[in-house]
Amino acid sequence: MDQDVPYRRRRHRRRQRRRSGEDYMSSLPDELLHSILLRLGSVRAAASTSVLSRRWRHVWAHLPELAFVNNTGHDHDAPPLLDTVDAALASYADPTLEALVVVLSTAYADGLGGAIVTARRVGPWLRFAAERVAGELVVSEPPAPPRMPPSTYAPAVLELPTCPRAKTIALRLDTTWRLPPTQTAGVFPALTSLTILMGAMAGGELISYFQWHPCSLSCPCRSEESCETADISLDSLEEVEITSHGSSRQELLEFVEQLSKCNATIFKKLVIHHTILYARSRSKEVSEEIRRICYPKIEVEFYDFSSGKCMLFD
Repeated sequence: MDQDVPYRRRRHRRRQRRRSGEDYMSSLPDELLHSILLRLGSVRAAASTSVLSRRWRHVWAHLPELAFVNNTGHDHDAPPLLDTVDAALASYADPTLEALVVVLSTAYADGLGGAIVTARRVGPWLRFAAERVAGELVVSEPPAPPRMPPSTYAPAVLELPTCPRAKTIALRLDTTWRLPPTQTAGVFPALTSLTILMGAMAGGELISYFQWHPCSLSCPCRSEESCETADISLDSLEEVEITSHGSSRQELLEFVEQLSKCNATIFKKLVIHHTILYARSRSKEVSEEIRRICYPKIEVEFYDFSSGKCMLFD
């Protein structure tokens, strides 16, 4: 009889849980529930779990990642996908989102008979990302189908707001969308990778979006692993030519030093076109420092263009 007591207790607890509506999964911590919902591979499916119980009502709204991906044009529910993105972002409750991914394929546009996403619709997605995303932002818009009449290609304005915590931004836009310089755009201090495909912007306007910030000491490019050159073999390299436009003095010197340490047995000549606006004396200091790094194996030709005229420092 005593051996049956633990079994009866467990059976009694199971009955109590069934009567109260409690289940094992609902008792799991949010972190595990998030992991389970992410494996569903669909924000729409994750959000549908909110009807299971009061415990599940807002679990999906704190997911660390939101991914909306449509790979085919054969999904009859494709039009509401855009509504799903809008609704999910409006209902999201966590202040920080590690990744926001919205990818619509060419097949998606074909399946909708040429209907595509408008810049007006994407704008709120980017503004949401500016406030919440602290990692990766990806928005991929399918190109406009060529069968669409030219009158539909009127330029549309899409503002890219400042995303102070985004580390990776990848945008594939409609070819007619224009990214204008704005007063609100500016600093992207955490950004390590930027990709913009299609869209329209003058080269000078791009500068208004991003202010230059030197790499911090914690930047991955400054780690010892990133500076390792022992495994880099440049056996066919004889001559290197560098135009140092846009590089700081320290970056140029660091690059030359790393280059000089590579396994390049026939590397004999380094030509530098120095275009940074320094005083002539500072340019000469840079030239002498580079020669010191390369001596005696590598010949250095250093041309200075900072004053608008070419001068060779011997």
